[in-house]
Amino acid sequence: SLKISLLADNQVVQVRNKSLAELPDDSFVIESLPLSSCKPGYYSLTADLLVGSQVRDSRRAELEVSGLRVIASPILASRGQLTEADELLATGIQSLNTGNNQEALKRLSQAHSLNPGPASALALAEALFRTGQFQGVVDILAAYDRPESPAELVSLLGRAFHSLNQPARAAIYYEQYLNRFGVNLEILNYLGSCYYQMGDKEKALAIWEKSLSLNPDQEKLKELVNSLKKK
Repeated sequence: SLKISLLADNQVVQVRNKSLAELPDDSFVIESLPLSSCKPGYYSLTADLLVGSQVRDSRRAELEVSGLRVIASPILASRGQLTEADELLATGIQSLNTGNNQEALKRLSQAHSLNPGPASALALAEALFRTGQFQGVVDILAAYDRPESPAELVSLLGRAFHSLNQPARAAIYYEQYLNRFGVNLEILNYLGSCYYQMGDKEKALAIWEKSLSLNPDQEKLKELVNSLKKK
């Protein structure tokens, strides 16, 4: 689940919990919290990715709520002024979330060019993937591929290599994902597909049967497994 908390002086002011099933099926999520009841001052916003009661990943940002009743445009004032790269990154991610992939690609390319870093690289790689530029995904993420890379990066590299018809390399990232972040049925099914493409039918079947044991309601996968067993 995803837990979003707003804190003042390290005391929780608001909290929102969402199951991962409620979230969009992509790497980026935008959530809004009402601030009308918040007094002017400095706050912290935390986002925790939970598996059961255990925090798997966490992010924290600082913000300031203005006491002005009328301002030129409604904004949250942060302690530091947003740079052009920050604005391009934020609006590029918004474009991704609304499905405007070409606009996202344009903005995120500019953001990464102005301020290269893991956040802009990952967002740009997502835009490249959605527009079918799979080699571009591999190229942009190569500099940030580390043993401690986040789940989004590992998944994206696996899917990019898979789309480039390189199942052996894709399988490395899918297995890394499953070993580090736990079971994900989509990733597990992709891994089975990689082994099937590499000619290891038995291993592919074993992986897909494990997937079906976790969720038997995958009708298309069930049909595929049954048809392969008959061959």
